[in-house]
Amino acid sequence: MIIGIISFLLSSSVLASQFVELEVKGEVLGRDDISAISCINKSRCLIASDETNELQLVEIKGRTLKVFSKSIKLGNFKKENDIEALTNDGKFFYAVGSHGLSRKNAKYQKSRYQIFKIEIDQNGKVISILRSNLESILKKTKKIAPYFKKSLKKNGINIEGLAFFDERLYVGFRSPIIDGKAQILSFNSKEFWKKGFSETKLIGVDLKDDRGIRSLEIKNNNAYIIAGNNDNQRNETSELVISNLNFEKLSFNPVPYDDFKLEGFDFNQDFTIYVYDSLKDGFPILDK
Repeated sequence: MIIGIISFLLSSSVLASQFVELEVKGEVLGRDDISAISCINKSRCLIASDETNELQLVEIKGRTLKVFSKSIKLGNFKKENDIEALTNDGKFFYAVGSHGLSRKNAKYQKSRYQIFKIEIDQNGKVISILRSNLESILKKTKKIAPYFKKSLKKNGINIEGLAFFDERLYVGFRSPIIDGKAQILSFNSKEFWKKGFSETKLIGVDLKDDRGIRSLEIKNNNAYIIAGNNDNQRNETSELVISNLNFEKLSFNPVPYDDFKLEGFDFNQDFTIYVYDSLKDGFPILDK
């Protein structure tokens, strides 16, 4: 049953300008709290809501977005996983929880401190799911460690970005903001999934006005960051920040509906997708 209209952005350019609305078929779980999207191709995209413990496979066909009825369950947790970011390496999908305390009561919930590596076949059937967490990495990274298990109101850790590039996973933080800079932490993916730990690299990025990272992608040695408010700011205005991986020169670019809560995006040669929090079905946008 068609339950809503979702917009997507399809283009070879992130900043294209002609929008197409896709009709949605199927039920979107946590439809008002969509937090991330990642696509291997048009037939294999995953979406996440930070209020559930499930991911959903979606497929883009013409002007229709099909939501598959069978979801991917991430485990038996009493609380939500708070999945805030998704990415893929062309074969595996990766999903990460915020690794932060509950926003409402600043309590520790184990379900939020999870990272998943997921393989699905061409039909969306789960082949394997690996589960771990980033606690040891966060505790051993000197500049990040003081903010571990700290209230979000006190600049505590809140992960909202995840990208895969050149065998490394890159984690983007909405907070903490350290010395006015958002933080990106990277580590070797193979080593991490084999040993549960990997040596890390941490870099601070000045996104202006103490903004944090709301989404992150890395393609062809360039980083693409959705810069938005950190956990202690009310202004929701977002921008797309593009930089090389040295983060020496940053360009700031407009995004569609920059005053909405832009939560995630993904793109490749064929399409670019933005998703928004607090809007029906994530209000993803397509620009053709």
